[in-house]
Amino acid sequence: MSEEEQLPCRLCNGTLEEVVVAKRSIWMCRGCGSALVERTDLIPVLEVAAREIASQVSYDTEIIPIPQPGTVPCPDCDKMMDSFGYMETNLVYPWRCYSCALVYMGADVMGTMTLLFARTNFRHDAFVSHMQEELASMDRRMSAVLMNRIREGWMMMGA
Repeated sequence: MSEEEQLPCRLCNGTLEEVVVAKRSIWMCRGCGSALVERTDLIPVLEVAAREIASQVSYDTEIIPIPQPGTVPCPDCDKMMDSFGYMETNLVYPWRCYSCALVYMGADVMGTMTLLFARTNFRHDAFVSHMQEELASMDRRMSAVLMNRIREGWMMMGA
């Protein structure tokens, strides 16, 4: 995809303009907020967006499903894009172009994907924190047991 070319927005008939996010180029429509992202750049872009909302996300943040859209032509190659359940869910469906390796989404889809990403990160971090606490607790208990056995062994040797 040439950075110089004008790409059409398939959602509002506006124009997709290049914007740099996380040191990666994405193409966004000022009219409707839709975005076109290279598939390999999607996660870094979502990471940046998720950091912006992380303080507002909890373990149980509700995700409102967005109905699966119809097909749309790729803004770059004009081949029909298909939609896929992001994170293998039935909550949100961005479009993808296999020919161009691009992902295209409306602003609502991008927002929901960002929320899913942030909530998943929150849950992951909470799980890791819980497991670290459990392991530290087990370590303390095992240390106490071993110290008791060592003391018992010394007492038997001295008897």
